[in-house]
Amino acid sequence: MSLLEILQPGRSRKRLQGLTAAAQALCAAALFLERKRQIVVITADNGEAEKFIAALAFHLAGKNDLLYLPQWETLPYEPLSHLPETAAARALALHRLASGGPAITVTTAAALLQKAPPPRVARESVLSLKVGETVDRERLGNFLTLGGYSHADPVQEPGQFAFRGGILDCYPPHEAAPLRMEFFDDEVEGIRRFDSDSQRSLGQAESALLTAVKDTHYLLVKPEEVAANIEKYEAENNVRLDLLKSRVLNAQFFPAMEHYLPFFYPDAAAPLAHLPPDALVIVCEPEKIEERLNLFGKEIQSGYADAQERKDIFPPPAMLYAEREDLELLLEAADGLDFHEIADQPESDRCVTVATREADRLRGAFSRFIFDCRERSAQGIATLLAVSGDETIDRIEKLLREEEMGLTRLPPAEVPPLILRLASGEPVPSVLYAVSSPLPEGFTFDQLRFAAVSEEDIFGRHAEPRRATRKKAPVFITDFSDVKPGDYVVHRDHGVGQYHGLKSITSGGAAEEYLEIEYAEDQRLFLPISAIHMLEKYSSGGGAKPQLDRMGGKTWAKTREKVKKGIMRMATELLELYARRKTGEAYAHGKEAHFESEFADSFGYLETPDQAQAIADVIADMEAPKPMDRLVCGDVGYGKTEVAIRAAFKAAVNGKQTALLAPTTLLVNQHYENFRRRMEPFGVKVAMLSRFVTKEELKKTVQRIAAGGVDVVVGTHRLLQKDIHFPSLGLVIIDEEQKFGVA
Repeated sequence: MSLLEILQPGRSRKRLQGLTAAAQALCAAALFLERKRQIVVITADNGEAEKFIAALAFHLAGKNDLLYLPQWETLPYEPLSHLPETAAARALALHRLASGGPAITVTTAAALLQKAPPPRVARESVLSLKVGETVDRERLGNFLTLGGYSHADPVQEPGQFAFRGGILDCYPPHEAAPLRMEFFDDEVEGIRRFDSDSQRSLGQAESALLTAVKDTHYLLVKPEEVAANIEKYEAENNVRLDLLKSRVLNAQFFPAMEHYLPFFYPDAAAPLAHLPPDALVIVCEPEKIEERLNLFGKEIQSGYADAQERKDIFPPPAMLYAEREDLELLLEAADGLDFHEIADQPESDRCVTVATREADRLRGAFSRFIFDCRERSAQGIATLLAVSGDETIDRIEKLLREEEMGLTRLPPAEVPPLILRLASGEPVPSVLYAVSSPLPEGFTFDQLRFAAVSEEDIFGRHAEPRRATRKKAPVFITDFSDVKPGDYVVHRDHGVGQYHGLKSITSGGAAEEYLEIEYAEDQRLFLPISAIHMLEKYSSGGGAKPQLDRMGGKTWAKTREKVKKGIMRMATELLELYARRKTGEAYAHGKEAHFESEFADSFGYLETPDQAQAIADVIADMEAPKPMDRLVCGDVGYGKTEVAIRAAFKAAVNGKQTALLAPTTLLVNQHYENFRRRMEPFGVKVAMLSRFVTKEELKKTVQRIAAGGVDVVVGTHRLLQKDIHFPSLGLVIIDEEQKFGVA
């Protein structure tokens, strides 16, 4: 029986067991190539989904038919918005699901519980532009403004746009670089990608897709209707949401706006409601997904409780999230397959074992690779080597010639036909193929008599980063370009004033530009452009409206003197503290061990340059016989957690315990899952102290910590209580330190 015959789902869900993660992606790709219809793949979390997409992109020779529906990277009811890249990926996936047509959508269980805009909105949340087409530029401008883009000139960050005459610069978050579109009247004359720093062209494009950059936006909704929905909620729940209504009536975008999605779209539903009836649903590792859904349910309830404690008024979980039971019913009703790596069930017509295994990690032992290829060829097994470029194939081919071996080059476009032939049961020559296309990890598929080997399997980590890295921003922003009329500013000599824009003043027959600044008692300062260095934008942690100073008054002088004394006092304290640290001694962790290299290899992504530098700096600190005190900063989703994980693992290898302190139960739970998933396969014991843990479990964990039976413990302020004793504490990690109220 061929693999395609095995993969036919039938009237009820079929279990396929024995499939490694990489082999699961091959099966999904083969099904899509054969059936060409909508397929949804459900994974445990965003990390697993991204790996699955990378493998599918290899098997399908590109991402044209691939969609990614991620869950929000923010925690439930966290007062933050997720990244524009996440919103854009969700918009593209929901648009394709609602519009129909064959595609593979990879998502997570949690993403399927998060309610999304209805299909009528999803279909209008993506705008296609092609060279030679006529576009209503007013409609285009409205799409960008109402879809969440912000105006900025120059355009440098995802989610920004700028119209300049017949040119539109726009940075769709799913693109690797911003786009420049040139118009002749309303006709699109040209589209090209460009570098936002140098403004140089990076190449022409025939078309472009623009997406909304917020899950909740003003496309297809009237602010007055949204405000009416809010008023109805106010009346039914006896609450006041005046600020929210004011923002909505002014079509503003604001943090955590996604949590008000039910007011914008009362008919919002779970994403699976977008699926056509003949769609196929593949569930990868159902046990992992069930575990993740249990955790996600706790995160939702805990997040809502935390929001109520903060006095944040959000719609309750029933309005924002679909019921888990509804998701399970949808899965039961859809044609589908369940993929399992472990074969632990007896075979039947609805349970089939497929023998696959992961590729061996050779760690640079190229002679072993040659030996394995010869062994496979003798057994009638074809080998496909996936590398990152033609230059690598050239080097490997040269090495093979020295061993009197050859290889057959395969263009990336020939991989899908090869996969389809294998899945159909057609014989394939048992030779070594090489393709210039990255594959996250290799595998051997016994039934297909086929093995795939990645560059990473032979030489080490060469996986792609999780997302395209942003350009490095300057450490300090010293210009005045982001100050707008109405903003508060601080003059070095006169104190806090309110900026009212530029004013042209004629003196001696010549007109010059001055900055107009208002002070107390309606005093006005007209500052020459040449003295702009005397100004800074006013900033306040709480965002409170400041009191204006009076020019020539004593309040600003007193404020400066008070701040000066405070800075001197803090500087003295810091100097004393760091002097003690400099002269003090601490445990020096050993140099990198083999175990640490293996652990680093298990990270499924290539570190960004900044992330790699942060890891190297932290490790160097730990190996020095001095106390470490290092701050690691970065945006959400850009790899700070991995820096902490590497440090904690090094501590564990050296017999030291790690305490990770986080400000909320949700963050504690998230860190616990991440640390446990990465570390437990290496024998590192991870525990959690939070309200998700029962009193009995909590008591046992405290005892295990004191006995040295826990290597890493993650917790809230509970970690600081007197009954917590660490016999060998070597590392303390504080997440979101600013939320603890410490300086």
